[in-house]
Amino acid sequence: MGGLGRAGLPPGAQAIVPSAARGFRLHTRHRGRSPMRRRPDTLLTIMLLLATTGVLGADLEEARDHKNHGRFEQAIEAYRQLLEASPGDQVALRELAQVTSWSGEYQTAIELYQQALEQDPSDDEALLGLARTYSWASEHHRSLKIYDRYLERHADDEEIRLERAKVRSWSGAYAEVIEYYDEHLAGSPDDQVVRMELAKVLSWAGKLDRSIDEYRVILDAEPDNMEAQVGLARTLSWSGNLSSADNRYDAILSSHPQHVGARLGKAQLALWRGETRRGHELLDALDSDHPGNAEVARYRTELQKYQKPVIESTYDEVDDTDGNQYRVTRVAATWYLTSFSTLTGLARRAETHLGAKSATVDFVGLRFGVSLPHGVELRVTGGMDFIDPSLFAERHGANGDKHSRAVGTVAAFGPITGTWRWNATVDHRTFDALREVVDRDITFESLNGGAEGLIGEFKVGVSAGYADFSDDNSRTHFTTYFLYPWDLAGDVHIGLGYRFRFMDFDQNLDNGYFDPQSFYSNLVLFTARGPLFTPRADWAVRLEGGIQSFDLDEQVLVEGGKQDNETVFGWEVRFGIDLPRRLRLEAYYGETDYALNSATGFESDQWGILVRYRF
Repeated sequence: MGGLGRAGLPPGAQAIVPSAARGFRLHTRHRGRSPMRRRPDTLLTIMLLLATTGVLGADLEEARDHKNHGRFEQAIEAYRQLLEASPGDQVALRELAQVTSWSGEYQTAIELYQQALEQDPSDDEALLGLARTYSWASEHHRSLKIYDRYLERHADDEEIRLERAKVRSWSGAYAEVIEYYDEHLAGSPDDQVVRMELAKVLSWAGKLDRSIDEYRVILDAEPDNMEAQVGLARTLSWSGNLSSADNRYDAILSSHPQHVGARLGKAQLALWRGETRRGHELLDALDSDHPGNAEVARYRTELQKYQKPVIESTYDEVDDTDGNQYRVTRVAATWYLTSFSTLTGLARRAETHLGAKSATVDFVGLRFGVSLPHGVELRVTGGMDFIDPSLFAERHGANGDKHSRAVGTVAAFGPITGTWRWNATVDHRTFDALREVVDRDITFESLNGGAEGLIGEFKVGVSAGYADFSDDNSRTHFTTYFLYPWDLAGDVHIGLGYRFRFMDFDQNLDNGYFDPQSFYSNLVLFTARGPLFTPRADWAVRLEGGIQSFDLDEQVLVEGGKQDNETVFGWEVRFGIDLPRRLRLEAYYGETDYALNSATGFESDQWGILVRYRF
């Protein structure tokens, strides 16, 4: 293999290996030997001897020299020339695939490896190269299948088993990988390389205390291990011990002032503490000192892109004199906030159709988000709903003008462990402008709390809350969901899951409200997201469908008695793009169809525009 390490990475060069868990890691290997120097007469003799086969050994050495010294474009060109002279050269084809993968052209490298394996199915180096390239392209499930093919032929190759375990950890199978590493270390307790991988996976799995212990075991044996020192500091910060993490980063930088990992850690701590200006100054200094550094670029990308939208739906129900119920579904997009202060302008519309009738709710508002110490993030939203009066029964004497509702929400998020976060929300809405319609103020106040995190490979969430309405009406709710993720080619991520929601109403039916006594929702969820043409643009899709049930009060006249069921199907498409000057634009459109057993079904359309500015 021309002096290459077993892991298939370029000697003396840095290969960026993607991880589904915590961004990127940098791997290095020792530099290979320099190409041989030959006397001209010797070289001429070799050229003459090899001319009949069309393969020039000097050209292969030249290609390898370019490859091993990181000159990937020159290496690729040299290998292609070799293959033009000798199309069936297995070594040249395999090494062309290898250097192509190092240059980041994963799909092309995969095709080249597959071609090499078609020529020689027993080429183990090509098989391993294909497995590694799939893993770097985040196609972990395909990578693992190729590793398994290799291990079927080489069951005792412990080095490749460890390599496979690393890829398995990137796919999120933390418990399985931790068990494997524990078994390996039971027989080889001095294997600090594997212990380092164990410490990383423990931190990704939220087992922060044990991760810290493993890093300290490594540092007891190797006090100067920079990777372990930075890993320990990072894990301390994830556990909420920001002061200890800061002190460790300072200690590293006192002896290694230009250490990228420690400097990046300092920037992260500043942003987590809400020191936004200082955090960006540190990142800018890193960019200046290490232009094009993959770790810094990756972190900047995370800050800009880690805005996974969570779709929240609520509804308002009113009735008219004929007993028809109207429902408006309000759809809002919320974010896991980055370590920035943000200001977001929101505009959205929900339109409900019931037979020939329709009604709309328009919302405009602003949202301000800010990072606080200890990883806590705060989001404050204020705005106005403009509501179609047809939603409020004709018997209330609604006029033809739209009415308004003031909306205010305060939401907070914070860390529990490295993979779990808590959340809390206080919501207040006032229908002051409807006093002329219903002859009283209408208010809605709610308090909600919950947590989201990982259990194995599943993303899990749970929340509960209490809401108080005007006129002695209240509601309690409980919601839980789980989502199983998959990583596909091209940085596309999908998820399949289930959500259950229960609501119990305590209401005063004399005031004209006709909410159900209880409500059950069972929905299957599908989500997908990925880049759109450029890294600055992205898309997301959400599908949900299932059955919702209502236990109705006897005073509510609905065909079919006290219980009513409906099937629900909804979809939403969202597009976003990062604009210059720290702006981001998002737009979405979706529909939700309801088919009731006892009445005519109806549908709700939603669309919205969000403009976000990052300070």
